[in-house]
Amino acid sequence: MLVASVSNKISTLTIISLVIVNTDLTNMIREARLNIRLTDNDHYFGFYNVLLELASPLKRS
Repeated sequence: MLVASVSNKISTLTIISLVIVNTDLTNMIREARLNIRLTDNDHYFGFYNVLLELASPLKRS
């Protein structure tokens, strides 16, 4: 019973951590999109592509 309780807590913390990471990535992508709209600098576009690549595994699962 204790093992199941610990396992459930670990699972809950893992899910919470994934939600936080996903939220952070989403916010970073939104900020990058805003930067792309506000400027014509190519380095923002490269940063945006990196963020999309980082976020894509989370969206597939």
